[in-house]
Amino acid sequence: MLRKRLVAYALHFNCMLMYNYMYNERMFMAKSATLDKTMPMTVRVNPEAKAGAEAVLSKLGLSTSTAVDMFLRQINRTKKVPLKLEIDDYGCPDSVNVAKMTPEELWNSIKESYDQAMRGEVIDFDDFDREFRSKHGISQDL
Repeated sequence: MLRKRLVAYALHFNCMLMYNYMYNERMFMAKSATLDKTMPMTVRVNPEAKAGAEAVLSKLGLSTSTAVDMFLRQINRTKKVPLKLEIDDYGCPDSVNVAKMTPEELWNSIKESYDQAMRGEVIDFDDFDREFRSKHGISQDL
């Protein structure tokens, strides 16, 4: 009696293993099929930028399509653009660089400008431009 029960358990266990194997194999095949699916994508880019990028990518053994796919997958995975995006201030002095001001500093600067305008303390733009460039050491060529 015990032997029959052990055989039944062994058969049941083997059936479960086989079922799990078949299920996992089917899931693997389904995932593999979706990984192979691609779709065309048209993008307008600067020709020089494309040529330069393709030269670098070919040295890495990557196609442009593969690099774009990697870029898109990284965005999906991290939920952010995998580039450091920043504003180039072109040497703008910190004292007037809005990107480097705290919200409080920006508000105070705007308020001071408004108060000056209300008091009639205004100057011609060309005079302001000359004075500003001189004060902050900015070339007249820019």
